[in-house]
Amino acid sequence: MITIFERAPTVEEYLLLRRSVGWRVPEAGTCEAPLARSLFSVVAHEADNGVVAMVRLVGDGLYALVADAVVIPDFQGRGLGRRLVARVVDWAERQGIQHIAVAADNTVAEFYLRGAFEDCGTRYLRLRAPK
Repeated sequence: MITIFERAPTVEEYLLLRRSVGWRVPEAGTCEAPLARSLFSVVAHEADNGVVAMVRLVGDGLYALVADAVVIPDFQGRGLGRRLVARVVDWAERQGIQHIAVAADNTVAEFYLRGAFEDCGTRYLRLRAPK
């Protein structure tokens, strides 16, 4: 049975979940403060496996970005990610946040487009890594 908790993942959970899907894993010491500063977070816990998914909402209360939506591979395809994203979006809407967005890799953008998000023609740009 999976239970959803409204809390930020611990540093250890955060690193484990990112590693499980092949994402870059930051140094543990750089994660604690940003995780604590999330606007809202949810984690999914399964009795035999511990934390199996997370979604964080980051921002300033006027703008919010769905971040770190991760479901470990063995639990993907069951609607869990959709439930967690819906939970953070619902929370943001109840707070009166007007601009809720997601930055998604092209390989997972369709997941969000099947849900409540639309392609609004904007582009997500990031600072180039130092050479």
